Amino acid sequence: IQGTAEGVPFSKEQLGALVDCAEKALKRVFEEQEKVLS
Repeated sequence: IQGTAEGVPFSKEQLGALVDCAEKALKRVFEEQEKVLS
């Protein structure tokens, strides 16, 4: 994540939302990987 944007940097709240979204997505990826590899 690049916090020093080319235009306007994002806020701490936006960063938190991005991190939350990434955590949810990664959880799903790991769950699907586990299904395939089991």
